[in-house]
Amino acid sequence: MKDIIEQFIVQYQSEFDYYSQTSKICAHQLENKLESSGIRAMITFRAKRADRLEDKLRKRNPEKKYKTFEDIYKDIVDLAGVRIAFYFPQDIQEIDKIILNQFHILKSKEFPKIGDQGYRKTFIGYKAKHYRINLDPQKLIANEKKFSQALIEIQVASILMHSWAEVEHDLVYKPLSGDLSEDELAILDELNGLVLTGEIALDGLQRAFRRRMVNEDNQFDNHFELAAYIYQVIKSDKQKSVFENVIGNVDVLYSFIQAINFNCRNKIKKYVSKVVLSPKQEPISDQIINLVLMEHPEFNTDFDKVKIKFISQK
Repeated sequence: MKDIIEQFIVQYQSEFDYYSQTSKICAHQLENKLESSGIRAMITFRAKRADRLEDKLRKRNPEKKYKTFEDIYKDIVDLAGVRIAFYFPQDIQEIDKIILNQFHILKSKEFPKIGDQGYRKTFIGYKAKHYRINLDPQKLIANEKKFSQALIEIQVASILMHSWAEVEHDLVYKPLSGDLSEDELAILDELNGLVLTGEIALDGLQRAFRRRMVNEDNQFDNHFELAAYIYQVIKSDKQKSVFENVIGNVDVLYSFIQAINFNCRNKIKKYVSKVVLSPKQEPISDQIINLVLMEHPEFNTDFDKVKIKFISQK
């Protein structure tokens, strides 16, 4: 007779496509939001492989002592998983706001975890934020609403940290030839220090990029440059490093200022400076568009054309 784990794996294999589709929908929603907000990131998704799930359950069972399927569902939170690997550390604040606005948040957790794990590390180790979420049924079409019941884990870390974490996880937690020696653990620790140094360098690169966007009086080449400019102007004018509003659809704003020949820092700066930062206010990009239209109602037709273009692309 099959034990509880074998029985669960049989059921999970029949549910695999459901979890795969759930993670795909989540990833696509995030791709659209991050891309339109001018945030550079790589997003991947997957449903947990049945063989890896069984290995994990076998290792955890001596402690967890699974009795029912419900015990397993409560314990394994990443049957559907999405990873956001962002380029620039400062973007994590905007990513956090996007996730909080887009999904139903059940739990969030920040790393590193404090505690002794044997080898005493010099550096902090894994630095990331994880979310357990459900898809918002209001943001799903009719035949997708069934996916709103599934638990999804979203992992958010820098692209450098994700790479290091993959190496550490496979070597430390899935060793093929025994536990690592202290020398090997020390090398992993050293690599972690290099990753953290790389994040500091990327942070400085982003700050330099944003300052250049403000100081150069030329056109924006893309909506990523426009987003960097908006961040820097608001930070300088409002003396705030963390915005309470989401930045919104910068790609729509970019297309709009191109259509009305306002794709120039000098023409757009006064509208960016008038943005109101408050959770009760609409997204920053929408505020800028409305400010332009209030002053130039003759551009309403141009904006309608831009809206139609983006609606048709969805």
